[in-house]
Amino acid sequence: MAETGLTASHVKKMNRKTIYHYIYEQRAVAKQEIAASLHMSLTTVTQNLKSLESAGFIRRDGFYQSTGGRKAYVIRINETARVAIGVSMFFKKVHITGLDLYGNPINPQTLELPYENSDAYCQKLGEAVCQFAQELPVSPESILGVGIATQGLVSRDGTSVTYGKLMDNLGFRLSSLASYISYPCRLEHDAKAAGFAELWNKTDMEDTLVVLLNQNLGSSLILNGQIHTGLHMHGGTIEHMCVMPNGPLCYCGQRGCLDTCCSAESLERIAGCSAEQFFSELRAGSPARQTVWFTYLNQLAQGLSNIISFIDCNMIISGYLATFFIDEDLELLFHMINSFSAFPAEENFITKREDGKFATAIGAGLYYIHRFIEQI
Repeated sequence: MAETGLTASHVKKMNRKTIYHYIYEQRAVAKQEIAASLHMSLTTVTQNLKSLESAGFIRRDGFYQSTGGRKAYVIRINETARVAIGVSMFFKKVHITGLDLYGNPINPQTLELPYENSDAYCQKLGEAVCQFAQELPVSPESILGVGIATQGLVSRDGTSVTYGKLMDNLGFRLSSLASYISYPCRLEHDAKAAGFAELWNKTDMEDTLVVLLNQNLGSSLILNGQIHTGLHMHGGTIEHMCVMPNGPLCYCGQRGCLDTCCSAESLERIAGCSAEQFFSELRAGSPARQTVWFTYLNQLAQGLSNIISFIDCNMIISGYLATFFIDEDLELLFHMINSFSAFPAEENFITKREDGKFATAIGAGLYYIHRFIEQI
C-alpha cells in the first residue's frame, strides 16, 4: 500500500518554498519575523535561509535599527537569481526586454526587424535574442526562458499561430524560431500577454479590459482574476467590433472595425505623420491636432461604451499610444464613454500602463517568472 504521509524530505521542501514565498511577498523581512509569522522554529528558519542564500536565491541587505539587542539583518529576494526574456513581434519591429523575478524590465529595447514568414526572419530574430541574452548582467544559466508574443491567435499549448491575417503568420510554428534560440521558448497572443502583465502581483484585480493601442488595436479581458480566452481563444478581443458601418476596410475583410479608426496606425494615417510628431504638436496647442485627437477619442469611446454596457468593468489603456496619454486624456475619454452609456459611472474607471510600449513583451516573459516562483 502506498504511503500517504509526508516524508521528511517533502516537509523540508514545503518549508523552503513557504519561507521563500513569504520573503518574496514581503520584499524585506527579518529572520525573527519569518519564524513568528509562519509559526516555525528559528532553527528551521535559519537552516532554510542558509540553503536559500547558498543557492543565491536570497541576499542580506543591511540591518534593521536595533531595539536594544543584536541588530537583525534585512533579508530580500535576489531579484536576478533568475531572469526571463520577453519578446513581442510586430509587423515592422520587435520589442525585447529582460525581466527580474519581480517582473521589472531589464534593458528594454526596440529592434527594427520587419516580419516575414521565412526561415531567414526566424534566424535574424533568434540571433538578436541570443545577443540580447549575452548582454544581460546575469549568467546564461540564470535565464529561465523566452516568452514570445505575436499578433495573432495562438494555440492553447503555445506552439503555433491559429489566426494570423494581420501579420500573415497563420501556421507560424514556434519550433521555426526556437531552433535559433538557446533557451526554452513559448508563444503567446500579444493581447493575452498584455493582460497577464496587468495581473502580475494583482491577485485581487477586479474585472478589467486591457485596451492595447499598438500599431493595430488589441485587447484582453480579465474576469474573476483570470484572463478570459473563450472557447476558441479569441475571448475578450474587441478590435473587430463594428463601430462604423461601411467604414474603412479592415484586414479581417469586414468594414468599420474598431481597429480601422482607433489603432495607432489609423491615428498616424489620419494625422499624416508619426505619433511622436502628432503628440508633440498636440501638446503644443495645435487646433488641427486637437480636432483629430477629439475625433479619435470619441470613436474609441463609442466602442468602449459598448463593452461597458455589457461587461461592467475597469479599463487599462496600454500599448504604444499609452505612453502619450496624459491624465486629461483619460478624463476626457471617461466623460465621452459616459455620454454614450445608459449607465454613467460616477468615478473614472480608466487608468493607463506607464510602460505600455513593452507591455506585451513583459507579459510574455512573465510566464517563465511565474512558473519559477510557483515551482521553487
